[in-house]
Amino acid sequence: MKARSVAAWVVVGWMAVAPVIAQEPPVPPLDPEMAAHLESLQKKLDDTSFNLSVREQTALEMASTLDRAAQSAPTAGARRARWTEAVAVLDRFHELYPDHPMERAFQVQAGVYLWARARSWVMPGRVSLADAAARDHAVADLKASIERLRPVATAQGGVDDVTAQNARFRLAQTLADQAEVATNDAKARHALEEEALAAIAAPLSEPSLVGFGLMLRASLLTRLGRFDDGLTQLAAAAAANPAPPEGDVLDVWVNILDGKSQFGDARKVIDASRVPDRAKLALKVRVDLDEWTARPAGAAREAAETALFGDLKALHTAGGAEASAGLIAAAALVHEPGPNQGPEAWDLLAAGALVRGEAERAGELETRGADRAVALGQERLASELRLKAGAALFQAEKFAAAELLLTRVAQDPKAGDLRPRAGLLRALAQGRALATATPGVTPAGYARALRYQIDTFPNDPTAGEARWLLGKLRLAESDRAETLTLWTAIPHGAPQWLDTRKEIARLRQDDLDLQRINGDSAAIARQLADARTFLTTCLNQAQGDDETNEMLLARARLELTPGAGRPEEARTAAERVLHSAARPYQRDLARGLQIIALAQLSRFVEAEQAAHREVAPDTDRAPAALFATVRLLDRSAAEAESDLKTRRMGMLMAILLPSLADVAGTSSPIERTEVRLREIRAQLFSGDEFRARRAIEGWNPSSLSTSPDLLRDLAEIYVRIDAYPLAADVQRLRARQLPPGSLPWLDARYGLALASFRAGQAKDALALIDATAILHPDLGGGELRSRFIRLRQRIVPNE
Repeated sequence: MKARSVAAWVVVGWMAVAPVIAQEPPVPPLDPEMAAHLESLQKKLDDTSFNLSVREQTALEMASTLDRAAQSAPTAGARRARWTEAVAVLDRFHELYPDHPMERAFQVQAGVYLWARARSWVMPGRVSLADAAARDHAVADLKASIERLRPVATAQGGVDDVTAQNARFRLAQTLADQAEVATNDAKARHALEEEALAAIAAPLSEPSLVGFGLMLRASLLTRLGRFDDGLTQLAAAAAANPAPPEGDVLDVWVNILDGKSQFGDARKVIDASRVPDRAKLALKVRVDLDEWTARPAGAAREAAETALFGDLKALHTAGGAEASAGLIAAAALVHEPGPNQGPEAWDLLAAGALVRGEAERAGELETRGADRAVALGQERLASELRLKAGAALFQAEKFAAAELLLTRVAQDPKAGDLRPRAGLLRALAQGRALATATPGVTPAGYARALRYQIDTFPNDPTAGEARWLLGKLRLAESDRAETLTLWTAIPHGAPQWLDTRKEIARLRQDDLDLQRINGDSAAIARQLADARTFLTTCLNQAQGDDETNEMLLARARLELTPGAGRPEEARTAAERVLHSAARPYQRDLARGLQIIALAQLSRFVEAEQAAHREVAPDTDRAPAALFATVRLLDRSAAEAESDLKTRRMGMLMAILLPSLADVAGTSSPIERTEVRLREIRAQLFSGDEFRARRAIEGWNPSSLSTSPDLLRDLAEIYVRIDAYPLAADVQRLRARQLPPGSLPWLDARYGLALASFRAGQAKDALALIDATAILHPDLGGGELRSRFIRLRQRIVPNE
């Protein structure tokens, strides 16, 4: 009875494990009931009042529970994690009790979990689907499994109990997998297969293993070319009780018949089986490929090729992992279709090449298929294949070749509804070529391709993407008017609607902030009203929480414009976001905006309480949102209408900034320096000039030299501590980086003149003001012009 229970936990089964994923997500937590069960088992395992045999069984049950968790886990990474934990449970017990009675069984079970983990990286027979890293992981796990299993399987003394039989079977299975996964050398593979066969040469008597052992023996004999012996073993496996699954038996049977060149019989066996249709198609494709390979050039090979592409097309239509494996196998063996095959054959090989990662070859095959379609008068199909060819060449970064094919489709009236897709992909190819500095590609050519898409297919969904991209291009060229025209034309419901509205809101906010530099109250009021109207329209159009929340966040940001907005409305908008089904980053931004709104409303106690909650140890916050909060709070403090507000806002910054310092180590150099900048400004705002001066000592702010906005804030620091020569140097550097004549440039010139005057260089300040007035007589207009005039009057009071 005890031996039978051990066999039950040793046999994991012939499970199918998913292939490797590029980046594994975090392992999901265990089911609460399973987690509680494991916790209970762990307490029992740690309780030394139980005898050793009880704790052995407890350790095995823990490992078995983790195995069940692995088999039900949603991802390959999660399965691997659970199997790793299961092995660790067994190894920890073995470390504590190295000579415990069930040591051999523990080693076998650990080997089984390592084998399962190897198969989660790459399944034998699908090695071509895995990348090199996945294959290396699988090989390492298989080797580790063999190291556990071999000593038990080859133990002296004639021991052949259930544990030893399991070890022999698992060792043979693992060696067989190692032969497929670890090497492409025929001699090395043959040696591993011979060793695997020897491991199960002696009969297995454990009922749960007999059928699987016979089938494994049949598979190994077939791989070694001993087909008749393999067929004998397979027949015995099918007659065993219990018998292996029909699909597994059929798989080996087809291999035997193919090995004996009995392809017709293989197809009959497949048709007579009860496996799912998709599995039948996959097996037929394998038979077709084997026959195509075996036949010499001529009618028989041509017939096999026709059968191959017929079955491959049906399998491709059925989809699934079997389809990918079939396409890959065909693309690996067949260089190109024969002369009598239709365009679909080229298309199927191209699909296989694409799955294999051979995008350029896929593009070439699709192009040849298009030529074949033209020869047969199938113009529509030719356009389809050219579109696919262009997409494949785009993926292969052969942008010039892709553009030529896609242009033919986009400009061909016979291509019908394929034209818009081809046109957009053609434009995208030009954009990628431009980004990668491909010779002969210019921004003007990229713009023409996008404009063609908009003008030719104005109502197609692809026109929205073209408008979005062309708007970004025009914005980079400082053509804001056309950018707004293009983006405004994107209707609600288009995928780009939300992105464009967010960008337009940002541009309007930038325009408002720019206008505030000169203090023209009438112009500021007009821009603020226009921005409110725009956001109100967007809110009325928005559907769903995501769109509504983004517009509410933009509205809250607008109403927190220092000295111009309505902070109560900002607070209300932020609360609406927090009470909705908002995304995490939206909630982060809303909480930050709410803190600023409370501060602007002089509700400082509530603001400080919210700030402390924001940086609580258990709060998961986005650094980008925290940066945005601190920056706007900084600007609000700098422009506050009272010293009290400035000090309290500085204190709020001091609460938030330590959390930014915690993440600064993983950010860019300019962000790390900015954190220090904000810390110093917070100290100055809150009235702690002594600490601010000490923080400046030995500080190197050179990484801020590429940001005019940060240089403005740095200059303000130097002014506040009366370091006017340094302030002048910073404003001079800032002015060099700004477009001459722009409001920020004029503001920097004024800051330079003021710092120079206060540094005792009145003549330099006067010359700077006069030179600026000659170039730009309005001096920026509004309050900025008045500041220039007042400063000049202070320098030359009697003029």
